[in-house]
Amino acid sequence: MNPQFGPAYKSRAALFFYRGQFEAAQSDLAQAARAGRADPYVAIWRFLAQARAGQAAAAARDLAPEAGHGAWPAPVVDLYLGRGDPASVFKAAGQGDAHAQGDQQCEAAFYVGQWHLLRGEKGPAARYFEDAQRNCRKSFSESAGARAELDRLSK
Repeated sequence: MNPQFGPAYKSRAALFFYRGQFEAAQSDLAQAARAGRADPYVAIWRFLAQARAGQAAAAARDLAPEAGHGAWPAPVVDLYLGRGDPASVFKAAGQGDAHAQGDQQCEAAFYVGQWHLLRGEKGPAARYFEDAQRNCRKSFSESAGARAELDRLSK
């Protein structure tokens, strides 16, 4: 296997994340970031894995370089760094053509759900995860992530 093949690390990290193995997920996402081209989604998922593993300070430090890039998903990064709010994420998700808007709205629901979950707000988080589950294409990691979060919340 090629140890520099970032997509493999990203895929395995997703599986770890879905299983609640956040430290393993963040480790693979760190490797994916080192191995591949800049990918804001890798940075966002790494932030989530680190924060869920109890490494909030490191999570914010590692995500900070992704801030301020304007285009989607930068508003999600800003939300997690305390520079935005859920309304600004959904407003930004409404930009672009109809196809992009649908995909971005689905992602926004998942990432805003994560934001609520990190704040200990399980009820609002569950509502956003349900929305993501309904509206995301099944091929999106946010769809599987929403399903995994809903399973965890129901226990």
